[in-house]
Amino acid sequence: MSRLRATAVTHHVPATLAKRRGPGAPTAAIPGLAGFTFLCMAAPVFYATFICAVLLWKSQNFSWINGCLGGGIAWIVVIVAGVIYPSSRGKIWALKILRVLGIAGIIALFGAIIGDFVFWELSPSNRGFAIFLFWMPLAPLMLCAGLLIDGLLHQPWFDPKATPEEIGPSRGTIGDYNKQAGIGATGRLSPEKLAAALAAPAPPPRWLCYVAPPIAAARMKGWWQLVISTPLCLAALAVVAFLPVRAIFVYGLMGTFADRLRAIQAYRKSVAEMQKPGEIGAIAKSHRTRTSRKPAQE
Repeated sequence: MSRLRATAVTHHVPATLAKRRGPGAPTAAIPGLAGFTFLCMAAPVFYATFICAVLLWKSQNFSWINGCLGGGIAWIVVIVAGVIYPSSRGKIWALKILRVLGIAGIIALFGAIIGDFVFWELSPSNRGFAIFLFWMPLAPLMLCAGLLIDGLLHQPWFDPKATPEEIGPSRGTIGDYNKQAGIGATGRLSPEKLAAALAAPAPPPRWLCYVAPPIAAARMKGWWQLVISTPLCLAALAVVAFLPVRAIFVYGLMGTFADRLRAIQAYRKSVAEMQKPGEIGAIAKSHRTRTSRKPAQE
C-alpha cells in the first residue's frame, strides 16, 4: 500500500519540483562537467599546494605539511562524493551546489587573472613569474571555464528545472549514440546524412587516437577538436619533464575525445551501410527537380 501511495504522489508531482531525476548525463554535458572538475576541484588543490610549498620554503617549518596534504585530499573527496557523484545520480540539491560552486570558480578565476596582470604591472622585477603564472595554471583553466560557461548557458542538464525530455538520453545509451550520430527516432539516417556517412573515410585505428590525437581528428575531419587538441597536446609535451602527471592526463583526455569521435563515426558508418543504397538517389533526384524548375520560375 505504501508503494502504491508513493507511486501516486510521484506521478502527480511536476518534473520541475522533483527532488531527483534520472541518473547519468548526456554526452553534450560532459565537457562542462569536466571543466567544473578542473576549475573547482583541481585548481584549488593546485593553488593551495603551490602556496603551501612557497610558505614552507620561506619559513623552513615543515610541521604543518600534513595539514596541507590532508586539506587537499579532503577537498577532492568533498567535491567528488558530495557534488559530482550525487549530481550524476540525479540529485537536484547537488546540482544546485554544482552551479553555485561553478559560478564562484569562474569569478575566482577572472579575479586571479586580474590579480596576475596587476602583479605584472606593479612588480617589474617579477614579470617572468607573472607570465609563468598566466601560461601554466591560468590559461588552461580559462579553457575549463569556457567549457563550464557553455554548459551552464546551453546544456539543460545543468538546469535543475529542466525536464528529462529537455535533457535527452544519458551518455552510453543507444539514444545518446543515435543523437550524436545524427540518427533520427526511426533509427535511420536522412538521405543527406546517409550520403555523407558513406562518403566519409574509414575511422582511424584506436591506438592513433591516443598516440596522436590531432592527427586522428584531422583524419576524421573533426576540425573543432583539431583546433583544441593541437595546442593542448603540444603544451603537454612541452611540460612533460616538469609536470609529467598533468601532461599525461591532458594528453590522455584529448585521446579520449578523439576515441569518442572515432566510435561515433564508426557507428554512423555501420548504420549507413545497413540502410538501402537506393536512398542516396533521393538527393540527386531532388536536386535535379529543383534545377529543372528554376528556368520555368524565371
